[in-house]
Amino acid sequence: MSLIEIAPIRAHLAASETDLMEIGTARDLGAAKAATIAYPTAWLIALGETAGPNRYQTHALVDQRVTATFGVVLAVRDIGDPAGARAVSEAERVRGQVMAVLGHHVPPGADSACIPRRGRLVSGIDADGRFFWQDDYAVDFNRRITQET
Repeated sequence: MSLIEIAPIRAHLAASETDLMEIGTARDLGAAKAATIAYPTAWLIALGETAGPNRYQTHALVDQRVTATFGVVLAVRDIGDPAGARAVSEAERVRGQVMAVLGHHVPPGADSACIPRRGRLVSGIDADGRFFWQDDYAVDFNRRITQET
């Protein structure tokens, strides 16, 4: 694994039993329009990598431990409660489903399951009870780059 691959993680989540109406990637989030979002929806987005030092003292081989992070942005809505109180409980329920699915999933090429690292509100709760929440996950893998001879 040289980079985190979001598509297999998205496919695993989509094949699992959750209440999510749609599951997309960064491209889908970029094209999303407030009027067309099916609630609840999730988008998976690669966030970054942190690589450890090279385990070998040679220019011909790079071998390092890498932690890759990705975010799951949730769009949640509860029309029946403009104040948003039920939307928060909907988010907690859907977040729990997503965490249960991803917390046991080891993506192709990774050495660990998708570990939840942090969560945060990324928008306010609007008059229709809609808001966005993001949970960040981390997976570990080994990167090995060899010099072609």
